[in-house]
Amino acid sequence: MDDPRYAYATEDEILEYFRTHEMDPNAMDLSDGGDDGSGTYKVSARQMLFPSSFSQDAKNMTENAVCAECGVNTDLTLDHIIPVARWFNTTGYQCSKAQREQWYNDTSNLRVLCRKCNSKKGSGGYRFDSAKVAECIRRKLL
Repeated sequence: MDDPRYAYATEDEILEYFRTHEMDPNAMDLSDGGDDGSGTYKVSARQMLFPSSFSQDAKNMTENAVCAECGVNTDLTLDHIIPVARWFNTTGYQCSKAQREQWYNDTSNLRVLCRKCNSKKGSGGYRFDSAKVAECIRRKLL
């Protein structure tokens, strides 16, 4: 149960998260979790901790832009200069949901890359620290 890409939470914790964020509890498939009989489910850490899309201000960065690496102007994406997992592990796990959303959309930490260059860059080898994700869930910082 130490895969850093996932948060481990009970079904009650997950359902409370969905109620708090006015999300449909049926939107998350819990069928993979709880295999060991512990009643603990595996959920994408990034999905629970960060917004599913960028703010409009952040999205506007891609208008009339080119890839910061190769200069193409098609299939553009936004890239976090400081990787999301790295920031979460050092600072973000102590922040409220609003503070995480603000950081996620901070244009000073975003740059425009084409999908190919963004895929090459990846996460820089950073992964979510599962203990810090669990702490965030326990402290109700979702």
